[in-house]
Amino acid sequence: MGPLPLATPPRELAVFAVVAGVTHRVAAFGYRGGSLFEQRDFSMAGTLVRNPQGNLLVDTGFGRHIDEQFPTLPWFLCVTTSYSLWQPAVDQLTARPTSQEVRGISVAPHPVQNRRLRYALFSTVSGSWQLERLQTLVLEHNQLGHNYSPMSSRDIVTAAVLWVSVLAWSIWVGGTIYQMLVVVPMWSAQLPESLEAFLKNTNYVRDILRFFGPRWMPVRSLALLLPFVGWNLRAHRPFFGVATCCFAAVILFTVAYVYPINAALFTEAVALRDANEVRALAHRWIIADRVRLLVGSVGYLALLRALSLPVVSR
Repeated sequence: MGPLPLATPPRELAVFAVVAGVTHRVAAFGYRGGSLFEQRDFSMAGTLVRNPQGNLLVDTGFGRHIDEQFPTLPWFLCVTTSYSLWQPAVDQLTARPTSQEVRGISVAPHPVQNRRLRYALFSTVSGSWQLERLQTLVLEHNQLGHNYSPMSSRDIVTAAVLWVSVLAWSIWVGGTIYQMLVVVPMWSAQLPESLEAFLKNTNYVRDILRFFGPRWMPVRSLALLLPFVGWNLRAHRPFFGVATCCFAAVILFTVAYVYPINAALFTEAVALRDANEVRALAHRWIIADRVRLLVGSVGYLALLRALSLPVVSR
């Protein structure tokens, strides 16, 4: 990118923080991260640039009506967020403060009337509605108010189904990888003797049913509803479609092909089968398991991509 050009600001130029309040969170939410147990306040502030050619306000922080605006945020944010309103930007900029320090943060030492505040660039728009008669500079992809819309009931249902699906398939993908790398080599090392000993000395069949068994199939099948409940989310549609196709294939393949092999292979009666037949069944099961993992991982990655997009109807 090259070196930045040298700035030559006029002597009258000054930059001030206009802190309207704080949100109460933990250090882990910070840019550099931190502890989940260290309480930390994050400022909700604007930046005032005073220039002889016109004043520029970047962002506003909290506005006077944040208490009414806050409940329109996604329910998850409402549950996990608390905040304190100090003094909205409009009040700080239109009234001479008794000190140049407001709660330890420097603000404009002189009142700035709306007519003198020529430009404003907002990303947090809570306090923008009180600043009238401004020439507003807004990025084209983030127009004022464009991204400030509450979640509908349908969006909330979609988000809930998406989160449950991500968690369910995270467990499935992680468990399948662990089984492939750790468990399968233990019982497939020297067939059929290794399988017979493994089934006799462990609770593998019971444990595998608890972890992957049919009772979890309805939870993992929730992902199949995403194209229907989330069809109004255009950006999500391709990822919901890919995930649904992959997961439907995995579920059908498991029920129609893998479960019959399970019934024949993972039972004490396997000792009565011919050794070559056991080896053939085990080979088919291992190949099928890896195919399931490959297809399921594609669907899982599609889910993660959908989760990274904002769940708000346009």
